[in-house]
Amino acid sequence: MVRLDLVTRYRLASHVLRAPVGDEEVLLDTRSEMYHHVGGSGRVIIQGLEQGLSPAEISDQIASDTGEAVQRVAADLNRFVASMIDLGLLEDDA
Repeated sequence: MVRLDLVTRYRLASHVLRAPVGDEEVLLDTRSEMYHHVGGSGRVIIQGLEQGLSPAEISDQIASDTGEAVQRVAADLNRFVASMIDLGLLEDDA
């Protein structure tokens, strides 16, 4: 699994389409033709990345909104973003 720093900005890969459906985001990887459903904090993370926020900024926002410790939120966010990168759904926004 990829190890992230919390300042690099990420975006959906160019081959991934995104659509809000109810309380979820549906992501379609057009290369593999697989759909991925993302809800809850995952949806907040995707929206934040699409707004150009860094993982650290998103972690701070989620921690503030939920009252969770920012270290725990950052660790969860790191795992989520790393898994999305491993699936080819996110890429570095450099």
